[in-house]
Amino acid sequence: MSRAVFARFPNFDSVHAGAPVATAAPAPNPRDRLVELEQAHEREMEKRRREQDTQFSRQMGEVQLILDSLAGKVEKIEADARRQTAASIAAIAERLFPKLARRFLAEEIALHLEKMIPPGEVCIDIKAEPHLAEQLYETIQRSAQLADICNVIPQEDACGSRVDVSWKSGGLDFDFDGLLEACIGHLRSERPSEQESG
Repeated sequence: MSRAVFARFPNFDSVHAGAPVATAAPAPNPRDRLVELEQAHEREMEKRRREQDTQFSRQMGEVQLILDSLAGKVEKIEADARRQTAASIAAIAERLFPKLARRFLAEEIALHLEKMIPPGEVCIDIKAEPHLAEQLYETIQRSAQLADICNVIPQEDACGSRVDVSWKSGGLDFDFDGLLEACIGHLRSERPSEQESG
């Protein structure tokens, strides 16, 4: 009975003449599949590495541009700071140097005059503007060697911190105003050269 029921259906167990035979595909080798997966994974990782390298290079380029920009700004700030410092020093020197010069000039002259004058001189004339002459007189009076041989002569028409010291065979000039002008001139000459280099 079973044969009669299935008789009208095609028989797949027998091979008909001239008909192609269907064969099942061979089962895939698990090792080949593993190698394939590993290669795909390596390709993906290499692609990601290249993308990361490209992104890193781009970011480093941006960082370098920022650093170059900052370096230029820092150099400009340093040059400005140097110019401002030189200008401040010049302004302070112009204001304070004359006052300080009177005070220290008298001390300097008294300190070095004993060594500068030739031996045997008995009369030394010191000429200066009245305020400086007063300080010189007070300083020289404190020196036992200079007090008896120095005459401090105030010069009403003199101005600034210039002192003329003279004796029979020669003399000396102390020109602190000239020193001040030279120092300030030097400071001012530094500023343009810094601007050119900056």
